[in-house]
Amino acid sequence: MRKRHSMVALSLLCVLQTSWSSAQIIDQAAMKRWTDADLVSYHIVGDHSGRAGIDRITAEVKDRVVIDLVYSFKQSKVIGTPTFQNTKSQVTNLVGYADGAGGTCPAPVFSGEHEFFDVLSMKSGPGGAELQVRRTIPKAVWANCGLGEADSLTTSAKTIEETKYLALQPGLLLAVQAPGAGGLSVSADHKSILVKEEGWLWTFTPTIK
Repeated sequence: MRKRHSMVALSLLCVLQTSWSSAQIIDQAAMKRWTDADLVSYHIVGDHSGRAGIDRITAEVKDRVVIDLVYSFKQSKVIGTPTFQNTKSQVTNLVGYADGAGGTCPAPVFSGEHEFFDVLSMKSGPGGAELQVRRTIPKAVWANCGLGEADSLTTSAKTIEETKYLALQPGLLLAVQAPGAGGLSVSADHKSILVKEEGWLWTFTPTIK
């Protein structure tokens, strides 16, 4: 397994060298530490900020989840029981699908609380973790602006559960001093790996155990 881990490290470095085209400095000592590491603790913070679709509505959504886990690179799995902490979603500036008609339609009104991203459980997955996630959408009512349907529209409350795969970003990235590319970068203090995707900023802070 150690040989396999080293091959993965080499492959990753090759990818970095081709995708991060700017000048790079490789910290060879740090590269060796991460290549030799087995158990790595991850503190992961996911922050969502931006517009998101909510049934037939879009809104500005802020949400956060914090995850802590230990991953074994020898065994390629999560060790022990990971922990997670959900945060109450903040939903503002609701816009219904009919608002394209001059922007004169009243904003949709939720009759309850919307939870955008609640982690229910986690289990080990290949190279990361599988998150069982729930989204709670309350009943909503808004004017239709005369687009051929009733004067007002109502959407029913619903709950959606799905599985999200969370790929753990390898600590090897911290050994490369480069600006990053494709939504992937390293923090200024070279302690965290940052991934931007679909309104989310995921911050991975790995520590060798």
